Amino acid sequence: MYRVRSAARLRVINAPARAAIIEALRGRGAMTAAELADAVESTPGAVHHHLGVLRSIGLVADAGVRPSGRRPARLFVLTCDVIEIDPGTSPALAREKSRAGRRVLQRAARDLDAALTARCDDVELRLTRDLVRLSAADLRTLRRRLDDLHAFLRAADGAEHPHHIGLTIAMAPIEPS
Repeated sequence: MYRVRSAARLRVINAPARAAIIEALRGRGAMTAAELADAVESTPGAVHHHLGVLRSIGLVADAGVRPSGRRPARLFVLTCDVIEIDPGTSPALAREKSRAGRRVLQRAARDLDAALTARCDDVELRLTRDLVRLSAADLRTLRRRLDDLHAFLRAADGAEHPHHIGLTIAMAPIEPS
């Protein structure tokens, strides 16, 4: 687990280009800068820059090399499966958490839009929204179960499977209307 404790560090991770690189590495594992550039629709030079920033904060690491054309290509991986944001209360961190939440929801909206336009007869699209009250203990249990679900999905992910599933769970304290 990678723990974010400052607004500055969250701002680094939250930059759209770096967030896209993190998502690509999370979804596909070890990748070269050229592969990442294709995945995030950027240039290899820009991706190298962002990888350097992510390496400097310990979120990305080198994972060896892969033989390629003229010279071997360096592989990059995430150093963790989960990024957790510290529940600090500084105003700067609160603003960055809000921005991060908006970006997650924007990506989920894009994924939902893609799912609605895709044709897949044997996968049901389900949208649910629940407003629930949880005790602190229940919230911890929910968090553990979500971590278990995330681990299950990562372990089940495989190229031989015919379906791509997008799952976004947003949990936020809200005031009922």
